[in-house]
Amino acid sequence: MLRNATFLFAFVFACSKPPAPDKAAPDAGAVPEKKAEPAVAEAKPAAQPVHWAGTYKTTRGTFYVPAGPEYSGVKWRGDDGPEGLGDGKIELTVDPQTGKVDGTLEGVLGPSVVYGSLAGETLAATIARKDIADRGFSGTLYGKVTAADATGTMKLSLPDAHLVRDGQFTLKRKEH
Repeated sequence: MLRNATFLFAFVFACSKPPAPDKAAPDAGAVPEKKAEPAVAEAKPAAQPVHWAGTYKTTRGTFYVPAGPEYSGVKWRGDDGPEGLGDGKIELTVDPQTGKVDGTLEGVLGPSVVYGSLAGETLAATIARKDIADRGFSGTLYGKVTAADATGTMKLSLPDAHLVRDGQFTLKRKEH
């Protein structure tokens, strides 16, 4: 048995070939070739948030009830109250990397927060109460943004929808 194992061992090693060299051996006097380092992209500084400030003006809004038998019992009249009519200030900050929009709204609509997004030239956001317990106006904001300004509309109501307001806003880009 030992003789067979020895024969098998000798046969395996005798038949195996040494691995072929991948490259010629370097000349002892040759200077090693310097490998090119991969190009490293220059790191660009992150784009800074863009700040916008401006004003809005609100007017009495309208509420549309579609015609049709399923709406025949709806009798919405709204209220002619003076709340939420007039002017106010609005400020927004846009993160240019994510398009995320955050801001505040002050004035006749009361203190509110604005959050939404900017995609291309289109600005869309929600207007929500800073203090939900004050039962003030909330709604939506929609507009168009250029390099220097932003304009658009707002649609708002009180939580029970008895007062509806439409608004127009204009913002200018604030320089640092």
